[in-house]
Amino acid sequence: MKLVRILILLSVGVSLGVFIWATDFTQVSRLLTHTGNDFWLLIITTCLGYICATISWRYCMGDQRNHIPVFRLFLIRHVGETVTLFNPASIIAGEAMKAWMLRNYPVKKSTVHASILVSRAIMIITQVVLFSGALILLLAAGPAPVITAGVVAKVLCWLAGVVLIVCIVFWGIKKARTTTVYLFVAKKTAALRAAMRETMAESKELYRNNRRALLMACFFTFLHWTVGSLEIYFILRILGTHADVVKSLLVDMGVVLFKSAGAFIPGQAGVEEYGNKMMLGMIGIHGTAIWIAASILRRVRQLFWLLVGVIAYVLIRRHGDRAYQL
Repeated sequence: MKLVRILILLSVGVSLGVFIWATDFTQVSRLLTHTGNDFWLLIITTCLGYICATISWRYCMGDQRNHIPVFRLFLIRHVGETVTLFNPASIIAGEAMKAWMLRNYPVKKSTVHASILVSRAIMIITQVVLFSGALILLLAAGPAPVITAGVVAKVLCWLAGVVLIVCIVFWGIKKARTTTVYLFVAKKTAALRAAMRETMAESKELYRNNRRALLMACFFTFLHWTVGSLEIYFILRILGTHADVVKSLLVDMGVVLFKSAGAFIPGQAGVEEYGNKMMLGMIGIHGTAIWIAASILRRVRQLFWLLVGVIAYVLIRRHGDRAYQL
């Protein structure tokens, strides 16, 4: 276990190095000087979004959620999301980190795992719903010459590529079920699969007995995405470009989809920038200076929350077994 932790820390460290190396601090300094105190508006907006996501996750714990204070869960979630961003294993590493940091709390292990699974599922479903809804509203508003055939074709090709990769993976797994390698892996992962079955059973129990809590989790997840998308809205206003909340939501949800596809890249360096360019072009903002400036501001925001994540991890580690008392 110690070796695994060392490998995780090394991979995160290397990924952080790549992320920081890809950041042009000269441009960052120039843009922050231009932005001034408006930059803190972006931090406040993302902080509110993170708080909503934390409350949503807490509701996914059902009746046991009162054992964990919201602020403490906020720190744990943020550390996990930081690992997700900068570890090549992405969501797997981040969610494992959350589960590990919750080990000292008086909450059943199966409940912790189920809450992480359900929370992530709600995140994905609400993200797709909001992206689709924003796109439909934009198209229903009338002729949308800003959405060119080229942009639509690129987005559709990207989505088709993701679907194709998923289909190939499932097809490969199905074909490999009778092979020696598959049987060997199945034997070695028997305990893991048993734990997953227990987690699924706990998730079903949560759905049957805590539907109101799940509805509240969905509500706060919608708030998380909506409030988070205001970052794009404020960035564009700071840069002197206007875009309404619906367009900002469409851009933010689209960029998240791009980042999900490039999750294995440390910090999604380059992927997020390309997503910003594509999605801003989709709402009619094609200026190179705009999407570059927007990308830089979002990267600076990531660096700020990265620092918060490191501090949170140090605080959690320092308190150790007394974590549940804080």
